[in-house]
Amino acid sequence: MSGGTVGERAMGGRAVGRFGESSRAVGGRANVRHASLTARLRALRTDSERGSISSFIIVMTLALFLAVGLVVDGGRKIAAIEEATSIAQHSAVLAANQLDFTQHQLTGARPEIDVPRAVSEGNNAIAAAGAQAVPGIEVTGYTVCSRVQVTRDTAFLSLIGIGSVTGVGEVCGVEPRMNPETP
Repeated sequence: MSGGTVGERAMGGRAVGRFGESSRAVGGRANVRHASLTARLRALRTDSERGSISSFIIVMTLALFLAVGLVVDGGRKIAAIEEATSIAQHSAVLAANQLDFTQHQLTGARPEIDVPRAVSEGNNAIAAAGAQAVPGIEVTGYTVCSRVQVTRDTAFLSLIGIGSVTGVGEVCGVEPRMNPETP
């Protein structure tokens, strides 16, 4: 056997490179440079997936954070609605009981709701509770309606631009207690 290195002769004229690739002997010399370049390119192709788990973790963390934000701040919205409804109910009952017994005492007629006093007292009760009257107390005949708005700051959703949540409570159909003995 003539030509080539001992390794080439053992492999039947093929040289084995550093990474296990064989290359044909060219003119008695192995093309080791070609084999190592191929191995490097293969390594680069498998490295293209490097860091993909990091982006997955970032996306999933953001999604989880948004879900927690919706749960926490959704709870704040529900609490604001319940508080607004409670304030509306209290102010409507307070307004409905602002009766004018003048006509009742003179003629025995059914007492009327003193509308200006009812609106004033109801809206004062709303303001004292720290809520907004939107539009507040409305009186139609013997029926009082109250609409209240409560705003609460958000904890998590403020990071994406939602700074507050608003709850609206509305109570209608409240009628006064008709006991002329207790004005």
